Amino acid sequence: MTIKNLIIFVPAYNEEKSIFKLIKEMPSFPNINQKVIVINDGSTDNTSATAKKAGAIVISNKKNLGLGYSFKIGLVEVLKEGADIVVVLDGDGQYNLKHINKLISPILRDEADLVQGNRFLAGERYESSSIKKLGNKFISIFLSKILLRLAEVYDIQSSFRAFNGSIATVLVKEIIGKYNYAQEMFIIAS
Repeated sequence: MTIKNLIIFVPAYNEEKSIFKLIKEMPSFPNINQKVIVINDGSTDNTSATAKKAGAIVISNKKNLGLGYSFKIGLVEVLKEGADIVVVLDGDGQYNLKHINKLISPILRDEADLVQGNRFLAGERYESSSIKKLGNKFISIFLSKILLRLAEVYDIQSSFRAFNGSIATVLVKEIIGKYNYAQEMFIIAS
């Protein structure tokens, strides 16, 4: 079996309270080399030092540039690291790390190039207003089923996703949005 390089990158802004636990509780996988890269987006707390202490590689923006820009910086870093598989998740700890295996498994089996997480699964802890949940559901269905003709995506706004490392090359060139990078990613991938 070929050893794969898994890069988990975590955009983070003022996540000092959650980032250490998140990094330390990251699951490991057999026959996979993995690294955690934190993109510190101009945090004013000790996010950077805390992430380094936990063992992550940290790239810091001098000021807050937004999630989309941090995502693009993360793409550049995963390309430098030679990622075969990329996992992206927020630094606030809202995602259950045991689901990383579910995200990367279809990619490892060559069944998918992009796998999107879903915060609305039964038993998951995600709080949002009803109007935001409804809006997200509408956008997810519209983009996935109507516009792009993809398999149904239930949570297109989720920043918990995995993709084949080769996609990073395309995404880093094509993504232009500061905030709507998640939607752009699906449009590009389709």
